Amino acid sequence: MSGMVKPHELPKVISDEEAAALLARPNLDAPTGLRNRCMMQLMLRAGLRSSEVCGIHLTDLNIKTQVLTMRSSVAKYGRAATLPIDDETIALINRWRAVRRGYAAPTKAPWLFVTLTGK
Repeated sequence: MSGMVKPHELPKVISDEEAAALLARPNLDAPTGLRNRCMMQLMLRAGLRSSEVCGIHLTDLNIKTQVLTMRSSVAKYGRAATLPIDDETIALINRWRAVRRGYAAPTKAPWLFVTLTGK
């Protein structure tokens, strides 16, 4: 039937057990595993989309106050937001930032999450 509006489907939500299994997958001893774990943890705990996580700049995260500022250019619907970040996620991000310096320093990339070539 053309012209009929389909009801919006609610997004699928994973269980706590599925989330724990997902977070346990990355190898935290490997740079990419640590980076990927940080990204997944931010998505799960702060409710961010992958595109939002990929757009985070270093300056968007205030480690001291544990607040992430989502710029309107990155946030859903173009709405800027501030999000609290839990202690465990901050500790993990700090660990990633120390590793990240070795890869992103030559490129001076603004993003929190970079590839191993600094992009």
